[in-house]
Amino acid sequence: MRLSKTTIDDLRSRLREGTEWGEGRFYAVKVKVGRFAEEEDFVMVLEDKHILTVKLFYGREPYWKPWAELFDIDTSFFESPAEDWLYRLLSDRFDRLFVEYYTDPKTMWELKKGVPVEETRLGKKLRDLGYVRFRDWYIPEGGREGGYKIQAER
Repeated sequence: MRLSKTTIDDLRSRLREGTEWGEGRFYAVKVKVGRFAEEEDFVMVLEDKHILTVKLFYGREPYWKPWAELFDIDTSFFESPAEDWLYRLLSDRFDRLFVEYYTDPKTMWELKKGVPVEETRLGKKLRDLGYVRFRDWYIPEGGREGGYKIQAER
C-alpha cells in the first residue's frame, strides 16, 4: 500500500485536530522529525497531559512499506474513546500497526496467562479493524525497537 500525499496531509490534519475525550480534547500538540525522511512522531495530549506518541513511517518504495507505531502510552489511553478513534484512523491508512502494551494492564495480564495475541483485549480491537496476523514482541531485539508491543498486519 502506497500512501499518497493527500492521504498523508489528511492524516496529519486529523491528528492535529484530534477528538473529544471526556472533558477535553485529544490531539497532536507537536510533530517531531523522525530518524528518516519518511518518518514523523506526533506527540498526542489530552489538554496538557502527555498521552502517547504516534510514529508514522510513510514507506520507502520499493523496499519498505508504511507502518504506524504507538508508544510511550499513558495507562488512561487504554479502553478510552480516544483509543478506538486513533486505531480506526490509523487502520484506514496502514496495513501494519505496532502498539506498545506494557502500560495496558488487561492485555499484559492476558498475554502473561498465555491468551493468544488476537484474543487479548487489544488484539480483539485490532482484529475487528481487519488485521489478521499478530505477533507479540515481548522480547524486543534491543536498541531502537522499544518496549513490549503487539504487531498487527493485514
